[in-house]
Amino acid sequence: MPITKFQCPSCRLWNLNETENVAGAASELIRAEDVDVPLTPLNKVESTQTHRTTTGPWDDCFGGGVASESLTLIAGGPGVGKTTLLLKVLDGLLVSDYDRARYIYTEGSTGIIRDYEERLMLRHAARIDMTPPFMSFATFCRFVSSGQEPYPLVLDSSNALSEKRAFVMRMCRVLKEYNERTHAPVFMLSHINKKGDIAGIKALEHMVDTVLMMRVERNKKKEPTEFRTIQVEKSRFGPSCVIRLRDNGAGFSGVQADTTNCINKERTHTHDAPACDIHTPDTTPNETASLETSDEECSIDLDSAIDVQTTPLIDIPKPEIP
Repeated sequence: MPITKFQCPSCRLWNLNETENVAGAASELIRAEDVDVPLTPLNKVESTQTHRTTTGPWDDCFGGGVASESLTLIAGGPGVGKTTLLLKVLDGLLVSDYDRARYIYTEGSTGIIRDYEERLMLRHAARIDMTPPFMSFATFCRFVSSGQEPYPLVLDSSNALSEKRAFVMRMCRVLKEYNERTHAPVFMLSHINKKGDIAGIKALEHMVDTVLMMRVERNKKKEPTEFRTIQVEKSRFGPSCVIRLRDNGAGFSGVQADTTNCINKERTHTHDAPACDIHTPDTTPNETASLETSDEECSIDLDSAIDVQTTPLIDIPKPEIP
């Protein structure tokens, strides 16, 4: 429709106006309005009090402790330890500050997470509620939107739900609304692509509060070691830094303080190469076009009833190995 063509909302008659006349009328309207925007000096603005929970030797990458109103995106190659880290973080959060936690696993059988529980010797596995596997996108949105209790929540992983832009943006908004409504931290796990970057749309990194990248350290022979580095690429709750952890088989332990460097200093222990072969391919222009989805396509009625039966992690049956 031409910009100079307008329809009266009352009589529905059309009229043609010159562009400059329309612009002039708009300018007169703007000048006629009284604008009174109160301004406050920055040093007079009241600071917000952030509640933090210490959970382990990785607290520095969360700004000194997990903030209650934080939405964190953790990315890394397969086998780098994302699930291990988040299960230990949840176990630490359940020590005193939270009654229960929710774990949404979308990549396979929940029995896999039960194997983690035994190996990591989690103290509060009975209070980590697992959702059924292979949850649909609509069920996920309704389940999270119905949550009212302050339960820390983990989505493992965001890529398995959808990679279409509108769906990913909707998913992030639902998680952020849950975070602001319940004042409980939320964590999202993500894959990386062949270049070692976070897979999916870049806008996702702008919507979250913290972005962490986990990598495996390699020796001179390019073989993976037991050491991991976590680089804070973005944080609204603390400084950017790189920390170093050791995989001891039952979780992660800290290393000597002098091996943890600020991101502004020389980082001799980090590696830009992916931890191992990455299975998430880069998208071609044709594939990128197929990922574009309108908001109407992902429209979901969040007010409709949803009944998702969760199971405490300790009660998940172990997978049978023939």
